[in-house]
Amino acid sequence: GKVVLEGNVKDIRKRYRKSIYNIQLEEDSQLPELTGMEVIARNGEEYQVKLSDTLDSRTFIREMNESCRIQKIELHLPSLSDIFIEVVSNQAAK
Repeated sequence: GKVVLEGNVKDIRKRYRKSIYNIQLEEDSQLPELTGMEVIARNGEEYQVKLSDTLDSRTFIREMNESCRIQKIELHLPSLSDIFIEVVSNQAAK
């Protein structure tokens, strides 16, 4: 076998995070359409959105707070399985 990742789990997950957020809105609230935000998954009032490089996290959170009622918002950290697949895929493509 070959070592493809080193470090503790928390640091590895932070290193491979992307600008993806998990959002849960109040029942009577709607997700605004923001330039630079793409909805990649939805389940009722729960959304997973990806931010483009043109929308920074501070602006995103401020605009969300001004536009809708948020019950929960958190940065999505990828699973170790997702990271492993990404790393191995990238190495195979080289």
